[in-house]
Amino acid sequence: QLLKANALDTATKQLGAAGGALLGALLVIAIGARGAFAVDIATFVVSLATLLWLRLPPAGDRPSQAGVLAVLAEAREGITEVRRRPWALVIMIQGTIQVFFLFGPNSALVPIVSQERWGPQAYGWLSASASIGMMLGSALAGRIKTAKPGLWAMNVLLPCSLLPLCLWLPVTLPEWCLVQVAAWTGIGIFFVLWFTALQTEFPQDVQ
Repeated sequence: QLLKANALDTATKQLGAAGGALLGALLVIAIGARGAFAVDIATFVVSLATLLWLRLPPAGDRPSQAGVLAVLAEAREGITEVRRRPWALVIMIQGTIQVFFLFGPNSALVPIVSQERWGPQAYGWLSASASIGMMLGSALAGRIKTAKPGLWAMNVLLPCSLLPLCLWLPVTLPEWCLVQVAAWTGIGIFFVLWFTALQTEFPQDVQ
């Protein structure tokens, strides 16, 4: 049930993000930006307080060193585990390139370009479309049964290639929203399959 659990986890986070954005907007309208930030800080205080009662069992034998030495030892161990699995290394490299040349510029330019074309409300529509896509993708991923999850994971990212085209071409807002849904549906599926693969293929004590 690991795949379904990851799908539920990812979908719930996106639902929470969408609901949180709506609640944040309502708070700003009702009590102003300062008050909204105060409420936000309070939620983090509650989250931190819950950690005081959290007790996790050890996942395995860890290095006896402390501080920086322990961090370096875990880093070496992690690198060793990744090198044993070339598929994970390839996806990490590919993902790094995507972040630098696709998602980074997209995150910076979408609010700028959408505001220039249609005003500030357009970015709200585009952000909502991305959240909807992630929720759809996460839900769909839980239903995927295949012997080649990696093939699915990489191919569902193809709609992401349309994202820079929307920044370049004079598309309409509804068209851009549809692209957002398609691209982020793929990303939602990818994340569920990727997390499941990591949890399945890597030893629990190094996860």
